[in-house]
Amino acid sequence: MASAASDFVREVWERYQKIVRENPETVSQLESTFKVVSYVIAGRFEDSQVLSELVYLASNLLILLNDTIFRQTVKVLKNISVPVERWKRFLTVLQYAEVFLEMAAQRAWGETGRWFIILVVQLTKTVIRMMLLWKHKGGFQTNPPQPPLDRDQLLPKLKRSVSKELLDLEENLDGENESPTFTLKSSGKVMRRLSTSPPINFRTWKLPSDEKSSYSKNKKLPYGISPTSLSKQRLYAESFYIIKPLLHLFSMRLFGIESWKPYLLSGFADVSSLCMIGDPQDLNQEEKQEIKKRTYMLLLYLLKSPMYDRHTKVKILSTLQFISDHVPLTGLILRPLAQYLPAWQKVYFYLCICNGHFPVSYDDQNCVVDDTLPASAADNYIDCQLKEMVAAGRNKCCKIEGNVGCCEPGGRWKKILAMSLGIGLTFITLAVIYIYLFWCKKDTIPCLGRCQDKIQKKYHQAEKSLPCCASRVERRKQEEEIMEKSKDHPAFSLPDDEFCNSNYKEEWWSGQTIKNF
Repeated sequence: MASAASDFVREVWERYQKIVRENPETVSQLESTFKVVSYVIAGRFEDSQVLSELVYLASNLLILLNDTIFRQTVKVLKNISVPVERWKRFLTVLQYAEVFLEMAAQRAWGETGRWFIILVVQLTKTVIRMMLLWKHKGGFQTNPPQPPLDRDQLLPKLKRSVSKELLDLEENLDGENESPTFTLKSSGKVMRRLSTSPPINFRTWKLPSDEKSSYSKNKKLPYGISPTSLSKQRLYAESFYIIKPLLHLFSMRLFGIESWKPYLLSGFADVSSLCMIGDPQDLNQEEKQEIKKRTYMLLLYLLKSPMYDRHTKVKILSTLQFISDHVPLTGLILRPLAQYLPAWQKVYFYLCICNGHFPVSYDDQNCVVDDTLPASAADNYIDCQLKEMVAAGRNKCCKIEGNVGCCEPGGRWKKILAMSLGIGLTFITLAVIYIYLFWCKKDTIPCLGRCQDKIQKKYHQAEKSLPCCASRVERRKQEEEIMEKSKDHPAFSLPDDEFCNSNYKEEWWSGQTIKNF
């Protein structure tokens, strides 16, 4: 029983790998759709943030899984050991999941569970990063540790790799003595045999020898470059940057959330680390991009508490509102961003007002007692961020039968979990049905093939109107032109089936048609 189950799982995994390798563009579009869905549902309904983060986590894990398949297909040569690669993959998964884990812990166990999960995640990341830095000489740690592949750069190499695998398979099936090419007698031109031609989607219109040499030249991709050897000063700078989250958490515990000391200590750690690194000219390209990213990330301190709550919140929200009102079409993006920014800021920077009390902002509509009166009117706004409410775990406004009060967060957690589980199962079921019909049964049911062809034509027509798809449209146009030219050339077609039982084919290959070519 166990053996049959493992064989079934292995077969499904191999079939999934084949689908991903043969349809890289479709896979990329599916991943992008997941991310767009996570952005669309954020802030649309109550407790939608959890579902949004769950969908976003699923999209990142799907990208990581498909990137692993692509790396194996094109044989990306990494100059790192297998344990280091596994640790980096684990760190990447943990980083993708940390926000969802925090939100889930808050709804399941309250603020105590939330801060416990934050501490465990940050402690785990710090220990692994320090081990990679000092023991394995990992250099500067990128964010995420295993960044996504550049699909535009990967696509031509992936096609060459799949074409090479199919060519090698054909050579093994036909025997070692049969050459994949033949030479024309009159002109001496070398041509590929039809029996060794790969599928049309993976043809490069080059001879097998040229494909192999081109594959060998491009076998090494710019992923997994050896890290730069760091000096003692840079090792200390990177160590200071790695332990910064723990310093910030412990300082918040020591000085309190309302204090400026954790905020200033975190900023001092970031700036000091960048200053100790110095000039990045001797670093490789990945490390230069990481240092540049850390420099830009300093702007996010404008969104961190207490700076955000006391100084920049009103200015940022008013600026977004002004742009939305006066610049056409920007409101479609900026208004949802302004609505989602307070909740996003509280989760991502671990600086929400959990045990303290700042001036009431009147931005939670659930806390308004009478909607017909201003929220700032006397006794018309319930503040659930008071210390006694937070201590009791009732730090969220809720309305029950028209009455407003403070209640514990997470009352809708089971509903959100069931909804996300139902959406996930529905998506998996539809994906299995789609794969079974359009890949497994496409050739046996004619209407399915025609339906898929019509959908593909409509999709290609839509791509022509999108500037972002110009490169794919141009590449498809070139392939269609090559196909049209190959149809008109007599050397690319075989005699009719009525000559299959005669020697006409052998005579045809050495006849006047080929000699005139």
